Amino acid sequence: MKYDISFDFDKNEVETTRGGNIMLITGKTALVNRIRKSMHTAANRYKVYFDSGYGNKFEECLVGKALPSALLLSEIERAVKECIGNIEGVTDINNFSAERDGSAVIIEFKAETIYGSEDIKEAV
Repeated sequence: MKYDISFDFDKNEVETTRGGNIMLITGKTALVNRIRKSMHTAANRYKVYFDSGYGNKFEECLVGKALPSALLLSEIERAVKECIGNIEGVTDINNFSAERDGSAVIIEFKAETIYGSEDIKEAV
């Protein structure tokens, strides 16, 4: 991965320079950005990503399911590994945990990457 478009997850928008140009990022920053974006992008929902393997399948294991906690956790972990495992530069995922927080699920894991370990925490 050479570069990626920087995304501000707090503002939910693409970051731009003061001059209004799209901000590009590289290296570990770009890889973490890509991991986080894939956690928030539903697989096959958008034409740009259709049939690319990019994005998550959380809706399949979360929406409308009344699964026991252990099975739900297992399904979420499987979905995360499918989602993140396709990203170039990610070598492993470990220390996985997930818990419900109202209507959201807080997912935490350690992503092993070509740049080292990165702790990821996302609400989906």
